[in-house]
Amino acid sequence: MPEPVPVDTPGPDKPAAASTGDALAPIQNVEPTVAPAPQATSTQPTAPTPAPYEPRAHQSPEPTAKRRVLAEDLTWNLSPVKKLSDLCINVLVARFEEHPILSRVPKKYRERLLSDISVALPLRITAPLVPDEDYWQRRSLVTFKLCNVRTHGGSWKRLFFESHVQKLLEEYVPPAAGHDIVGTADREEMDRDLWAQLELAAPYVFTVVTRQLRPAGYDAGRKVGKEPVPSSNNLNSRGSRTVCENGVRHDHLNLGLVFAKLKNLEELNVRYSVRDCGIDFEWEYFGMTLNDTVRLTDSLKASRVLKRLTVAASGIDDDRCHLIANALRDNRTLEQLDLSHNLISDAGAHALATALASPTTTLSHLTLSSNRIGQPGATFLATALASNAKLTHLRLRMNHLSDRGGLSLFTALRENTTLQALDVSCNQMSTLTVDALCKALKANGKALVELDLSCNKLGTADVAKDLQRSTTLEAGKANVVQPKVGPPDDGKEAAEDVAGKAIFDAVSQNKVK
Repeated sequence: MPEPVPVDTPGPDKPAAASTGDALAPIQNVEPTVAPAPQATSTQPTAPTPAPYEPRAHQSPEPTAKRRVLAEDLTWNLSPVKKLSDLCINVLVARFEEHPILSRVPKKYRERLLSDISVALPLRITAPLVPDEDYWQRRSLVTFKLCNVRTHGGSWKRLFFESHVQKLLEEYVPPAAGHDIVGTADREEMDRDLWAQLELAAPYVFTVVTRQLRPAGYDAGRKVGKEPVPSSNNLNSRGSRTVCENGVRHDHLNLGLVFAKLKNLEELNVRYSVRDCGIDFEWEYFGMTLNDTVRLTDSLKASRVLKRLTVAASGIDDDRCHLIANALRDNRTLEQLDLSHNLISDAGAHALATALASPTTTLSHLTLSSNRIGQPGATFLATALASNAKLTHLRLRMNHLSDRGGLSLFTALRENTTLQALDVSCNQMSTLTVDALCKALKANGKALVELDLSCNKLGTADVAKDLQRSTTLEAGKANVVQPKVGPPDDGKEAAEDVAGKAIFDAVSQNKVK
């Protein structure tokens, strides 16, 4: 007999089997077991896959990688919270004037701190503390109109402080004896502030250029076109007070005090004049007094740093020039002196020539353009050139040397071996100096590399005959000398500039390289 087939009985772990005739239906309330589910067969249907959830169009899916805290305020900024380092830098910037902390700030945050601090901070804080060039560049561009860093050694910090000192000196008005529009307490405060500012700027100032120096008691507050009410106590009244009293000019800022504060000052360019006087122009505003000259020369004698001095358009006459020349004998550092556009005549040139002849002089550049130097003064300077071995540049443009003065200078060039540049333009010289010039050019070529003869009547075709019978004037003697330029052969050559050809030939014959 066949063996009976075992029949599974339904139990709690196993549902009852459906008959083959029943309709197939999905099994419900069945938990999957640990073992993998058997593969679906053709006789067992699979469960339907639910459709994925699609968010609404007006809702954006929230990121799961970040968690944010949303405030109840709808205007809350949803950007990430700032870093703690940024918050600390903001606090340091806001309180930098009260607590100037820079050395303890890590280097990687220091640049950010300096780029955010205000350019209006007091100089007593930033001058000794901030070395960053970017900060001083920002401050310079905000404070001043023109900023050419190349004229200040390529340093923005130096540019700022040199421009700052220039502004201080140009706006300062010294007190006049018995006539000061500022109260005593205010005046003392102004002076203390000026000296304090100079002390702060001293380590960074090497060049000072002042376009004006106001005289004592100068009233810069007068408004053009408005007449103040006349009064005996009203110092702004145009009719009641002027800068000049009894024909005596008022003194200017004592530059000796400036030298005492600016220990590194190497170049000073100053003008004793007023630029903003407008319709209130008065000649008394222009020119340095004897007291100004004495103070300047005393500082010049004591200075051990100053190398370049320019005092242009300041009314320097022979007496003042004599004081300056005496100071040159005691100075051991000054290399360049510019006294252009003044009132120096032959006596002043004589004093300067005496200083040049001194063996202790250190001058290499002397500029006396636009003065009143004539033939005697040129002779004095020529005598100094014969013995001076340090002067390399001499500029005498726009004077009154004439033929005798030019002849003296060109004769001295034969013996001088150090002069590199000579400017004698606009000096009323004619063809009488050409022969001496040619001789000097042939003999002296070791040092001379620049010669300016412009705006003189040295010769054209109209004066060619005068050149051929030119006269040299040496020590009061008249000796006729035939120039080494042959007479013109035809009309074409006569139209040439004979003087220019003679000078060209003289230069061509010079063999010194």
